[in-house]
Amino acid sequence: MKTLILSDIHSNLEALDAALQQSSFQEVWVLGDLVGYGADPEAVVKRVRELQPAHIVRGNHDKVCCGLEDVSRFSDLARDAALWTRGQIGRETRDYLLDLPQGPKRVEGWTLSHGSPWDEDEYLLDQEQVWPQMDSLRDPVCLFGHTHVPMLYRSRGGRRQAFHITDSCTVQIQDDERYFINPGSVGQPRDGDSRGCFGLLDREEKTLRFIKFEYDIEAAAQKILKAGLPSLLASRLQVGR
Repeated sequence: MKTLILSDIHSNLEALDAALQQSSFQEVWVLGDLVGYGADPEAVVKRVRELQPAHIVRGNHDKVCCGLEDVSRFSDLARDAALWTRGQIGRETRDYLLDLPQGPKRVEGWTLSHGSPWDEDEYLLDQEQVWPQMDSLRDPVCLFGHTHVPMLYRSRGGRRQAFHITDSCTVQIQDDERYFINPGSVGQPRDGDSRGCFGLLDREEKTLRFIKFEYDIEAAAQKILKAGLPSLLASRLQVGR
């Protein structure tokens, strides 16, 4: 069975639709932040609901945009986008976001989280944060998002490695290794690459493929500008920052 792993879509419908066209899959796991920043929160949530994710956890923007948390911890840019999003989504979408489960979530030997498994809002930005959490986790693999940067951390015995994923590639999941894997952001990459990124997991073959993909950035950017959202949210899509 092939599992599509999506994270940090951020109301970018063009990116989400392009990602769904890249490969075939039988189920979907979502690591949070369906909404925020982009101009299509209603359409993105509708599309995700149609996918009927087998497993999903909430993100920090999901919490704030549905009113579960206030905007006080957000930057000015994120706050403006969240308040705009609150005014755009209907009750059904808001209720769906309200009901999204908090991570981490354990799935048959895998841990799913938005931020770190210790704190759903924590950004895992460096190895010093990852290794203690990897050592403490019951499951050998943790899938997480939040940073918008595709990363692979792996450990075997005393050997530890970290890789920033810069292009599409396939990782073989070894039984004697432990992993923290960030599949990157579908809708707002921040690794200096404007392409979106997601993961495709084959649990039978024990492989995970990082898939970088092109999408219509100009269309997504123009929607942001037309909606009256901050122009930086449009321009950053062009540079992947």
